[in-house]
Amino acid sequence: MRFGLTSTLLGNGFYSFDYGDQDHGQTWSYDEYNAYLGKPAGSPELASNSAIQANAASGYRLSANVWQRDYQNGVVLVNPTNTAQSVTFASEYEKIRGSQDPA
Repeated sequence: MRFGLTSTLLGNGFYSFDYGDQDHGQTWSYDEYNAYLGKPAGSPELASNSAIQANAASGYRLSANVWQRDYQNGVVLVNPTNTAQSVTFASEYEKIRGSQDPA
């Protein structure tokens, strides 16, 4: 759910997460939906030192990058790799403190 939401926030999309193609009759709620980020303060950019690989057919391809998009009231990070990554910030941010998954 978080990967889908944060990936969507990189690209100005609309997002919801439910029972998939089986049933869209429920409204599922997540703590992350209540975080008020405000408007985007910029475009998605690399948060790590990995390189973007240009691809003529599809524009750009993500390759072992952590992506970041800044908002007025927060930041969204997406790690599309299967390994833990570290990101350093110039200022301090607070992690969402939800009730569903506080860790």
